Amino acid sequence: MAMCPLSASFKGIFRLKLTSNLTIKQSHTCPLAHKIRSAMKQRNELFTNPVEADETYISRLENRKHSDKKKHGGRGSKGKAPILAIKKRDSKKAAVKVAPDTRGKTLSNFIGSHVEAGNTIDSEHMGYNPIAIEYDRNSVKHPRGEYVDGQIHTNGMELFWSMLKLAYIETYHRLAEKNLPRCADDFTGRDHARQKTILDQVKAIVFDMEGKETNLQRTG
Repeated sequence: MAMCPLSASFKGIFRLKLTSNLTIKQSHTCPLAHKIRSAMKQRNELFTNPVEADETYISRLENRKHSDKKKHGGRGSKGKAPILAIKKRDSKKAAVKVAPDTRGKTLSNFIGSHVEAGNTIDSEHMGYNPIAIEYDRNSVKHPRGEYVDGQIHTNGMELFWSMLKLAYIETYHRLAEKNLPRCADDFTGRDHARQKTILDQVKAIVFDMEGKETNLQRTG
């Protein structure tokens, strides 16, 4: 019963809601959910063109932080965690990573680990310029009001970010930055799984969890 809401709820499901639905102890909900989310996590694979690449920044609201943790970053990127992502446009598969920065080397390493050399990549950030040596890199210039240039755009990534941030705000309630990688992986797994029927989603989770111990006892 836990697999359906965790997989089908596009923005995720809050821990207390899952506990209530399953009528089990809250202390059992977390390890069970972690096992299922681990099974939903996307496996590493090399993407082929066309691929969209983009980045965003996420942080808890300043007024929700303890005074010693406030960074007073305003609307800029200061004090926020960078998240990198790529998305294969035709299959809508995505890969994400919570990164230390958005410098050229960091972006190049991320692209190199997920996209085969020689493929086409659409992006907006100037930090992707170095990848033009190995990839057919196209770009649009958002600051100039250019969002689409023929078949060149990052609209798929913009939609991905909008839904990720909704999950971050509405479901995870702006969780701590140390848990962002788990949140990003969880969302990416559900984003890809929604292309399948609910039955196929559950089958895939069961197949991946087969033979794994959940360390849970049935509660009365």
